[in-house]
Amino acid sequence: MRYKIVRFVDGTMKGEETDNIVGWCTAAGVAIIGAYDRPDTRAYMQGAPVLRGFAGPHGSTNENFIRYEDEKSHEILSR
Repeated sequence: MRYKIVRFVDGTMKGEETDNIVGWCTAAGVAIIGAYDRPDTRAYMQGAPVLRGFAGPHGSTNENFIRYEDEKSHEILSR
C-alpha cells in the first residue's frame, strides 16, 4: 500500500510518500498507537496504522493510497 503523509513544516504544508509506513514513523519519531478498525469504511483501510498527532487514515477515491495529515494540516484542509 502507498501512504501519503502531509505535515505543516516551517509555515508550509509538505507531502511525503512511502510504501513503508512503519519505517517512516520510526524515522520521523511518530508513534503508531493502534490499528484502524471502523467496519463502515473501505476494506483496504481496515488495519491501517493510527498515528499519534495525525488525522487519518483517510482513503483515496481510487483506493491506491492512504493519507495522513498532521493536526495543523488537517485544520487548514478542513476549512
